[in-house]
Amino acid sequence: MLPVNNLLFSVILIKIFPVSKVLQVAIFDSTFLRKNMVLMISDDYSLSSHLSEAGSKLVVIDFYADWCGPCRYIAPIFEQFSQQYTEAVFVKVNVDLCRQTSAVYGVSAMPTFVFVRNNQEVDRMMGADVSELERKIMQHLSRNTTSLDSQKVATHQERQFLEKFVQFSHRMEVYEDEVAQTLALSVMPSEKLKEKSCNLGEVNQLELLKNLLRWFKVDFFNWVDTPKCEMCGTVTSSSSRIKGMPTDEEKEFGADRVEVYNCQHCSKEVRFPRYNDPVKLLETRRGRCGEWANCFALCCRALQFETRWVHDESDHVWCEVWMNDMDRWIHCDPCENVLDTPLLYEKGWGKKLNYVIAFGLDHIRDVTWRYTFDHLKTIKRRTACREAILRNFFKKLNARFERVMTAERKKELDRRYLNELIEFLSPNLQLRGESSSEYQGRTTGSVEWREKRNELGVKSESCKSTSTILRPNDNELADKIFRQFLFYRLEYNCAKDEYKRGENVIGGWENLISKHKDVFRKEEVDWKMCYLCRREGKSNGELCWSFDLDGLSIKTFSVQLNGITKYEDGNILVLVCCGDTCNMLPESGHLTIESPKDGRIDVKVLFSGGIGQLAWQHAQLFRSELKSCEADFIGDDKARNHEHEYLNLKVFQEENSQERGMIGHTVDHAKHKDCSLSDSLLNAFPDCKSKLEWMQSGWKTHSCYAQNGVNGSLCSFVIYLSEVEHHCPVLEWRKRIFKPHERQYIPAKIQRNVSALMDLMFDNDVNYQFIKGRISRLWPRWLSAYDDNLLRWPKTLINRRKLNIVIHMGFLSKESGFKFGEKATAGGPLGELVQWSDLISALYILGHNLFISTEYDAFKHNMATFSNVTPCDVSSNRSLGVVFTDIVGVRYMRRHMKQFFLEKKCLLRVLDSFGTHAEFNSPLYFSTHKHELGGRTNPWGGNGLELQQFMTMYPHTDDNTFLGFVVETHSVNESSVRTNDTLVYGKEIYMWNGSEKLLDKVNELSQLHATVADMNEFATQRVFNHGLLNGFEWHSLLRRVKIFLGLGFPLEGPAPLEAIANGAIFINPIFKPSKSRKSYAFFAEKPTLRELTSQNPYVERFIGRPHVITVDITNMSAVEKAVREALSYESIPYLPFEFTASGMLQRVNILINKQNFCGKSAFPPNQALKVVYANRSQSCEKACSTNGLICERSFFDLLNQDSVVNRTNDCEEIKKIASPLAPYKCHIQAERMLFSCASVPHDSWTERICPCRDFIRGQNALCSLCLF
Repeated sequence: MLPVNNLLFSVILIKIFPVSKVLQVAIFDSTFLRKNMVLMISDDYSLSSHLSEAGSKLVVIDFYADWCGPCRYIAPIFEQFSQQYTEAVFVKVNVDLCRQTSAVYGVSAMPTFVFVRNNQEVDRMMGADVSELERKIMQHLSRNTTSLDSQKVATHQERQFLEKFVQFSHRMEVYEDEVAQTLALSVMPSEKLKEKSCNLGEVNQLELLKNLLRWFKVDFFNWVDTPKCEMCGTVTSSSSRIKGMPTDEEKEFGADRVEVYNCQHCSKEVRFPRYNDPVKLLETRRGRCGEWANCFALCCRALQFETRWVHDESDHVWCEVWMNDMDRWIHCDPCENVLDTPLLYEKGWGKKLNYVIAFGLDHIRDVTWRYTFDHLKTIKRRTACREAILRNFFKKLNARFERVMTAERKKELDRRYLNELIEFLSPNLQLRGESSSEYQGRTTGSVEWREKRNELGVKSESCKSTSTILRPNDNELADKIFRQFLFYRLEYNCAKDEYKRGENVIGGWENLISKHKDVFRKEEVDWKMCYLCRREGKSNGELCWSFDLDGLSIKTFSVQLNGITKYEDGNILVLVCCGDTCNMLPESGHLTIESPKDGRIDVKVLFSGGIGQLAWQHAQLFRSELKSCEADFIGDDKARNHEHEYLNLKVFQEENSQERGMIGHTVDHAKHKDCSLSDSLLNAFPDCKSKLEWMQSGWKTHSCYAQNGVNGSLCSFVIYLSEVEHHCPVLEWRKRIFKPHERQYIPAKIQRNVSALMDLMFDNDVNYQFIKGRISRLWPRWLSAYDDNLLRWPKTLINRRKLNIVIHMGFLSKESGFKFGEKATAGGPLGELVQWSDLISALYILGHNLFISTEYDAFKHNMATFSNVTPCDVSSNRSLGVVFTDIVGVRYMRRHMKQFFLEKKCLLRVLDSFGTHAEFNSPLYFSTHKHELGGRTNPWGGNGLELQQFMTMYPHTDDNTFLGFVVETHSVNESSVRTNDTLVYGKEIYMWNGSEKLLDKVNELSQLHATVADMNEFATQRVFNHGLLNGFEWHSLLRRVKIFLGLGFPLEGPAPLEAIANGAIFINPIFKPSKSRKSYAFFAEKPTLRELTSQNPYVERFIGRPHVITVDITNMSAVEKAVREALSYESIPYLPFEFTASGMLQRVNILINKQNFCGKSAFPPNQALKVVYANRSQSCEKACSTNGLICERSFFDLLNQDSVVNRTNDCEEIKKIASPLAPYKCHIQAERMLFSCASVPHDSWTERICPCRDFIRGQNALCSLCLF
């Protein structure tokens, strides 16, 4: 230990030396400071007691995060201050461990310092400003201790500031007046607007809002800088404006102020009353932003949009509109005709926003953080009122609304507010990006008027050529890693209009151009597209990037240029010139020059051609969707590059292979770096912790780990698992110096030769007899499905990797004893065979390598194919991509392939006809709750997989993944007459047992038919039996009968959908009581608590009348009524899209490419999350369904946070609990495996917090964002 005088010397150094040396000395000596100088808070329960103990002492609280660089910078200085200013109490709060406390104090950036006295906040500051922190400490220590009451009281200036908000809080009431709304509708072309917004017969609310906005801006309202003279029509001058007194008539319409101008032409006085009555504004149709937002809000309410009026204290007004489909408030500015571009004012106009407040009919919200990007600077500008006073003031105003509010409305507003807070504050749900449309300056008003207000825009300067020649700067040349491996990397993204040079971002396409002529960046607002092109009327255009390589030993120069779009005869020529040689860029857009000559390299783009007046637009470079940069939620380079059209330039120097590891650079570089991972990061990567534990000893099991730079240190483990296997988050300091290269992969392409597929199925001919027959019959339909997907969703079928996929159908093996293959032609169950046939067809036609087996010897052989692939080859073309099997196959792997199951079970996809629930997936939970789960064994459960790895026939439970199957239909003789006959559902005679009364009743009204191999005497007397039919005969029969009658078994087979697809009406037996594991022998050992309400719950829930009539078949009067109803319906074939070949192909393709259980998955995207609070005794599955949504299990991690389960701040303690009901109020989930959508609370107080998402109509497995 150092002597005391060394410690004193280090403090002197802190006072004298620059920041870099302060850090070095302080960090070195901080371990010797007295630990009681700074109180460390690591939970949500300790701070309040420390504040109470402090009493009237000043308490300085540092809200910090371990991963925050500025926090680490100021930490030792904060400790120094704790020794220097001993009359104050210094506290550090870790925001990742104390989320509830951070939320209470409104912490939105780190570090945040909050100053507290007498348990009340007196001041705060954000940022690591040492001098400002010390100034505030001294300032508050110098003040006399004030009373508790004085801290709660607003000052005179604060009261003046807050008064306006009381008046504004009632503004929305005027828009609820029915007369006002009717008058608004009378001037609006509402029917035309709705007609334009229709999609498949339904009005799209977002499109309706866009059309309303466009009509209001273009056709209805007018902007006024200065009014025209009513006498002579001359526009008045702002220099003549004076303030006038409103007349009684003007006051009647809310004009509390009037601008008076003098006409310079005829000397007449021109009055411009600033009306606040929106009905009057329907008449005048003119004004500035206040009048525009006022009148537009009324129009929105007239069309029944829930609307908020938004006040910007820096002098602007606009609206927010609630979109049910998007489950959020969206920004809407009628003056600018812009929608959902909240950063327009800060990033585009250059406004310095401070207070932005939204006023709804029954609530008020501070939404400043939606409209500002740099919260640190924003908080410094909020000086008109203390934050604690402002929050308390809005709380009181909202409390007035809540007194007359229904409980349902309050619950809904609380839910919305929580979602807003998550949007504002949560880093893993940050929905805001940077749209290039948000960089435009203000468009309304004269240039002179906008210039006076400094709202022309931050990028309104005229374009100038910078004559930039690119060369590595001093910092780049000084960087060892940069100098040895990656000399230069430059990217340009047109959607964002920015370059990335290493970690630096440079805005503006022209800022790194050496030369450009008659080229500009065009934004098409209507089409939401942007690109570089020639200036209007110019026949030629040119631009050039130049690189100075003189004196540098360059290995390769690589150009990747995407997004060349040509119309008519437009042309773009790209030349890469080095010395006296020019190379033309090929159509692929990629060119690499090996060992280029020293000197200068120019990348030239020449624009020409085109026809007519728009010829200048017929050659476009980097054409991109503007919206593509509004939400930057894609992490890896590969995905991002497909999202935007871009330029990517790379220059590599000669590499030192001895120093460079395969994972990017030497691990030695990490010796002095922080490689620890916080709990919040580990929670986002659920497999990371277990993988790190395994690596401690497992890294020596194969030499490939050492070849990838693993050396036994924590850093090497984290770097490998994050950058090679992607199980862990990439370290912050690695992001700055490492760019993962795109691995070369074989692309997946359509495979049309079905005979080659047949050759892959050979280990047991009997097992494949049905499968091969079905594949052959449906193959033309699969080919058409592929073409349909390629036409409608082309992006989903390009740039796909060809995967190695093992398929093992364990239920067909001899060892299973089920003999499904043998029974298939004798009336046995076909559901599983149908699903496997369709899965094989889809995977094969999508272009993947298949290794198919039904017997264990073939399965072992197929798995051995990949035994020589090293465990590090996770992304190579030789690696195993996915293993499809069933529960029988899983049980075999757990016994005979233990090592694979232990290490690679994340690759498994398990076809599970009836689904698996969380309670049975966890062996520990089942064993400790066996009695309440039915008291039986669990032979099909206890596999410990992610629940979404189980893939079901129907969308039984939202916890599992819906795989589905294809409903087979055939073209039959349409001239055949459909009779009022009934076909009974049941191919084996035992299914008919106990149905005598039912059959007698139906037989009174309709002739009965059957397709049973061996009918008994009873049935033969009543039924015309066709025996077993082939596919064509079966579908032909379904086309002739009117009714398909269910007997209650088999459960959830494919036949009802086949009947409905052929125009028959399915009578679906209802189960009273419902059938489940606890009450029905068939479900006795199945790993699910599902309660079946009918023979086929899917058709009951998602189809219904007139195609499905669900009825109690033990009630003969109800049966008679149902049969008569069915006979009265017109027979109309119906088939949900998700059960067509096209629908299943789309679903399998998305799932196989995007679902990832071997690392952090971005599927579905976080933006799809919609939070729903369940009622008591309600599952999340039910709560989401009630709201027209689907529960998304993968989102539970996002909600399993203290701030979410304690949103009302009334939890005395946040408990961790291993329960399938968690998270719920005051309880978070301790065991990820137990996250459950389906579990139902059996008490009267648990209200679950549910992660929901929308779904594509007719495609339940996919959300609306899942295709992109």
